[in-house]
Amino acid sequence: MFRKTIVSLACSATMFFGAIGVPAAHADAAPPAATVAGPTASKVSASVPVPQPKKATVKVKKAPKTVRVKKKFTVKGTATAKGVKASLQRWTGKKWSTIAKTTVTSRGKYSFTAKISKVGKTKLRVVTAATSDYKRAVSAKKKLTVRDTKAREAVKFALAKVGKSYRHGATGPNAFDCSGLTSYAYAKAGVKLPRSSRSQLSKGKSVKKKNLKPGDLVFFYSPVSHVAIYIGDGKVVHAGNSRTGVNVTKLKYMPFSGARRVG
Repeated sequence: MFRKTIVSLACSATMFFGAIGVPAAHADAAPPAATVAGPTASKVSASVPVPQPKKATVKVKKAPKTVRVKKKFTVKGTATAKGVKASLQRWTGKKWSTIAKTTVTSRGKYSFTAKISKVGKTKLRVVTAATSDYKRAVSAKKKLTVRDTKAREAVKFALAKVGKSYRHGATGPNAFDCSGLTSYAYAKAGVKLPRSSRSQLSKGKSVKKKNLKPGDLVFFYSPVSHVAIYIGDGKVVHAGNSRTGVNVTKLKYMPFSGARRVG
């Protein structure tokens, strides 16, 4: 009877502790540590805002409106982005092409020296590169006219007068004598020449016959009494006489006495 009572108590204890989730054999053992909900061991750091590049500006302060082909010219200006790469670009008719590069100074200034090898009208602009601190910047466009060399322009102006009358002492625009035509054509190209053929012989530098280039002044007879403009391919344009007027003829038809390069 005593043993049955003990067994009954033991069973009751087992059922009690089992009901509350504690194994009977370890009823007086310390309960397991409570699990606390929270972030994982590898915590995600708080996101830090990344600084955004500032808006930049670039301005052209000095630029020519007209330049000569293959002659150097200067473009200057200011930029808010200091120490960045800058490029001078020209419009080709299809795309922007870089013709010079530089770096903006610590004072926010830049200067380009460039030249263009194609005659005609174009546009220029300045571009500063993007950096971690500044955005890319583009200046306003500047119109530019690229003129031919003075010598080639003189040729064009003289050829435009072919067919005009010859008149002694005339300087154009509808009649010319020989030195009147050469002085008129070169004046249009930006070069001032003396009025007579003999006086023009003292200008510019001497050129050998085999080295003639378009635009060179060619002198004839001895003493010098006639002048023409070489146009290439062994030909000259000149105001010949009252019968021929302004025309193109071959160099070999008149006695060559010298040549000068003035353009």
